[in-house]
Amino acid sequence: MENGLYLMNQAAMTKAMNSIDGMGETSADQKHEQGSGTAISINQQFFAAILAGLGGDVEPMMAYLTEEMGNVQAQTKQSTVTENFGTVIGLISVMPVLETPVTTFQYVFSSSETSKWFVDVVCVGVEHYSYNYNYTVVNYNYDKPS
Repeated sequence: MENGLYLMNQAAMTKAMNSIDGMGETSADQKHEQGSGTAISINQQFFAAILAGLGGDVEPMMAYLTEEMGNVQAQTKQSTVTENFGTVIGLISVMPVLETPVTTFQYVFSSSETSKWFVDVVCVGVEHYSYNYNYTVVNYNYDKPS
């Protein structure tokens, strides 16, 4: 991993994540996005989709998320993506009923074909882009071992 970018294939990444004591995979979902928009609107749609389970609005976090996406994009430009590229997002939230903190992680990745489009998008520009890509979100719960 470098600057948030992971280039391991899915099997190796799954094995690595599941090897962490207290980490357990809970789901893996393939997703598809298509349409057109600016880099900002594409990022907002993407993050709203992958963080939907948290509820609420992603707008307050968009400056941070856009900056981090720019870092992953810059690193992807410098790397050779042969199979997959992706990132891991850690989240701490509160389980509403029990008011207990919950730590989860998401490994979000896509194919090398998507990386060719991804590196050409100007992250802070107002230019419109067409997009049509698939990605996978693998969710993990983390429970600190006692």
